[in-house]
This record gives sequence, structure tokens and C-alpha cells, in this order.
Amino acid sequence: MEYQAQMIQSAKLQLATQEDEVYRKYTEALDATTLTFTNDQGNIVAANFNNLCGLASINNGLYKNYVFRTGNDDRLIVPSDVYNGYEEYGGDDPYAFAMHMLGLNEDDLSDAESSYLKNRTNSGVSDNLADLKENMDDKVRAIANKVGFDPDDALRDVNNGESVIGLLPNENDSNYSSVKKMADEYESLKEEYRYKLYQKGGAANIYSLATGEDTENFDQELFNYYLRWGKLIQEEVGIEYCISETFYSKNFGNDADTLNQMLQSGKITVDVVNIDKTGKLTDDTTSVASDSNLAYTPTSTIDKKALAKAEAEYERDMKKIDRKDKEYDMDLNRLETERTALTTEYDSVKKVIQDNIERTFGIFS
Repeated sequence: MEYQAQMIQSAKLQLATQEDEVYRKYTEALDATTLTFTNDQGNIVAANFNNLCGLASINNGLYKNYVFRTGNDDRLIVPSDVYNGYEEYGGDDPYAFAMHMLGLNEDDLSDAESSYLKNRTNSGVSDNLADLKENMDDKVRAIANKVGFDPDDALRDVNNGESVIGLLPNENDSNYSSVKKMADEYESLKEEYRYKLYQKGGAANIYSLATGEDTENFDQELFNYYLRWGKLIQEEVGIEYCISETFYSKNFGNDADTLNQMLQSGKITVDVVNIDKTGKLTDDTTSVASDSNLAYTPTSTIDKKALAKAEAEYERDMKKIDRKDKEYDMDLNRLETERTALTTEYDSVKKVIQDNIERTFGIFS
């Protein structure tokens, strides 16, 4: 019985060790961190790929846009809908791509842009949009004259979607440097012109002219989202130099833990993306440590479910330990009662024997 009691006491000590382990797991759950970003309303939101740069980022209030790149070869990681849509689109114009993603045919887009510009000019809108277009056309004519092409034919081809790069002579040609400079100037003018054309209701009006739908049915935020990705892919010189988010896993877009691990291990990097007033895109590398909107936040403060789960598991395991401890105490009490009874019986028998011995010696003495 004493051996049994010793074994129970040893088991009680093991329960104390288990209690320490349960508490350790609970504190680890409370100390666990999640990559988060703070939006322009001051709300702290879990940061996963989809929240930071996928479709979910459209309405999350971000005034900064983020993109991710592969750590080994700096390839742009693209949302699956954008990746598949760009492959289907097959062009290289970010504005046409954005309209394509909204269901607009590129052939209808060119006519709608021309009609919109004509309507603006006829209505007397006072900005430099018409001047920019005229400067662009003049650059094309100048390039054509320089290389010996018909200016009107060259302008028609470029306005129909042909690249001005196609007008450049061979690199060994004496005119190459001067023509290349004019082509670069044209591309700069085009970037500014296209950006301004689609601002201040321009995109909605162009969409309306092409489809016949009311401008109120145009989703400007969704257009901006696809335009940003179109510009990013254009900077990469095509979708073939990018990878889809599904390259990592089917659910990578919403997998905050995997994103966090890959960032910390350097397998992917994060950039901040902005578009200025001329339509020029800037893409600068940042990090969680240096970006004021990104941080590692205690999971329990942003995920109430995680906190509730940790608390529930802690309480459940502690109740199991407490119940087992009480069972051991009951067993010890039972053993103590039996030991006391046996001790009493032992003492009683011992006394009877002693009395019998004394009486017997008394008789024979």
C-alpha cells in the first residue's frame, strides 16, 4: 500500500509538469505574431497576399500598394486572375488590359478613345490632353520622315496599335540615336496622355462609349486595380517574366502563415508601388522593419478566434489535469484509510499476543 501511495505521488508530480507545459503552450499562443498592415482608417488587418495586392486589396482602404517578388530571381508574383487574364489579353497596353478585364474588346476601345477625345475638344474642356495627342502625332510624323516612311501611313499604323519601335532603323544606321531619342520622347508623351485620358471620369466615359452602358455601371476601383497590374507587367516586359501566385500553392493568396515564413526566410521580397500624376509607376523595395504600415502584431489582438481557441484549449487541459489530480487525492485518501485500519488491526493483534504471552508466563512462573 505504501508502494501504491508512492506511485500516486509520482503521478501527481507528473501532473505538475503537464500543467507547466499547458501553460507554456497558452503563453506561446498569446505571444504568436501575425504579419499585419495598418490601413488609412487606422485599422490593423492581417496581411496575406490577397489582402495586400490581390482583389481583396481594392476595398481595404490602403493608400499604399504592395507587390511581392521572388527572392532568388526578382520575378513579379501576380494574382492568378491577373496572370490568366493577361495571357488571354495578349497585348502590352495596361489601359487596354484593364478594359479587357472588365469585358471590353480592344478594337472597340480605340474608337471609344478617339470619340471621347473629340467630345472633350468639341465641348471646350480646357486642359492639355488634345495638345499632348497632337505632340504625339507630330513625333510619329517626324520619326517617319527621318527614316523615309510615309508620315500618314506611319501615324495610322501607330494609332491602330502598332508600336513606334517598329519605325526605328537598324542600330548601325547613322540616324538610329536621334530616332531612338524621338521614340523615347513619344513613349513618355504617350504615357502621360493615356494616363490623363483615363482620369477624372475618362475611363468611365470611354467604357460607356464602347459598350453603351451608363457610366454609373463602371467600376473605377476595379479598373485602377487592373491598370496597376498592367503597368507592373509592362515594366517586367511581359507576363512570361512573372509567376502566378498559385506557383506556391492553390491557397497561397489567403495563407498568411506561409507568406510570413517566406518573407522572413528571404524567399520572397515586398515592394511598394505608386503611380504619379503623369502615369509613371515607381516600384521600390521595402521591408516589414522599414515600412510604417507593415508590422508583426500579436495574433491574439487581431484574431479573436485564435485567442478564444487558445483560452478554450488551456481551460480544457487544466480541467483534465485538475480532475486527474482529484482522482489521485481520492486514491491517496482511500489508501490512507485502509492503512490506518490495517495499522489499528496490527496494533490490536500485537497487544493480544503480548497480553497472552504475559498471562502465560504468569501462570507458569
